[in-house]
Amino acid sequence: MLDFLSRLLKPLTLLLVLINLSIAPVYADKIKVAFINPSHQEDPFWSLMTKLMASAAADLNIQLTVHYSDRNRFNSLSLAEQIVTSSNKPDYLVFHFQAQVGEKMLEAAEKAEVHSLVFNTKAAASERLRIGEPRAKFKFWLGHLVPDDYQAGKLLAQALITQWRSRESNLKQDTIRMIGLTGTFDNAATIEREAGLKALIAQQQDVILQQVVSAEWNKQKAVQVTEVLLSRYPETQLVWCASDLMALGAIEAIEALGRKPGVDILIGGVDGVDIGLDAVQSGKLAATVSGHFIEAAWAMVLIFEHFQGRDLFKEYGPVFHSAMFLVDAENVDKVQSRINLDYFNQIDFNDFSGSSNSASKRTPLLLPERVLSSIGGS
Repeated sequence: MLDFLSRLLKPLTLLLVLINLSIAPVYADKIKVAFINPSHQEDPFWSLMTKLMASAAADLNIQLTVHYSDRNRFNSLSLAEQIVTSSNKPDYLVFHFQAQVGEKMLEAAEKAEVHSLVFNTKAAASERLRIGEPRAKFKFWLGHLVPDDYQAGKLLAQALITQWRSRESNLKQDTIRMIGLTGTFDNAATIEREAGLKALIAQQQDVILQQVVSAEWNKQKAVQVTEVLLSRYPETQLVWCASDLMALGAIEAIEALGRKPGVDILIGGVDGVDIGLDAVQSGKLAATVSGHFIEAAWAMVLIFEHFQGRDLFKEYGPVFHSAMFLVDAENVDKVQSRINLDYFNQIDFNDFSGSSNSASKRTPLLLPERVLSSIGGS
């Protein structure tokens, strides 16, 4: 009787093992990723980033937790230290590099042996020599995703100048006067975008950049700064802003002064968030520069690949660059059809994995190009 049961159970046991092996990837432990959002939940750009990241994470079996530092870099450091030393520490820590704390955040992750991924900005120049490139000093620093903020600053300045010059009523003007609103100086995006602006202006003999002032990435602060600058420089024709949110603040200030945005003064921003695109659509915002938001999904796909054993940063280098493109009246409809949660949720981000069995398999390196295809020439 025992021999009979043994012979019966042996193939049954083997069948159960085979079934278990076949479903193991589906029910495997989720990849744990913690994201330190450097802003707050209401921030238009970082809200877009978080939603896109969450959409990609859901497809890739990633357990994503989001922590907000409310634009306080020391909060970011404190969060990082708490996260990587917790009893339920993540497999990966994703964050935005902020001056004076970025190196310490890398150190905290390194000590805890938590893989880190930095995205959406360069390290501050003062820290680059000390921290080196990923995998050099910090072995657990997987890689860095870097947008071309310098080019973004140039693109926006050139668009504003070109649009102003294209108006027949402005052809006789000898000089174009511009003011600038920039962000906080605890991240490289502020510095790089402003450097791009000034490099472009240096090539223009008829454009005067009267003053650039920090509005701290804040809409209300931008209202106040714009009011002061326009009282100081009443003949201003162009307002360059390092973010859409500050550009909307500038628009509000201009309207309060009885002038017409998009008519009397041209305003431009960076980010391509929904409210910025709406302002381009209405004509109040002359242009915005976007594209870097895709790094939120790109980070999730690269982490998924690394977890599966394919280290793309090792294969292709420790730093990946994301392109930026101009959005104006010519292409804003096309862009709006792609930069929204409904579109993101239609994408199966598994298709960008090298582990995918999809017939339309695409590589993670092509993710930005494929997702943003037909937008802005990218």
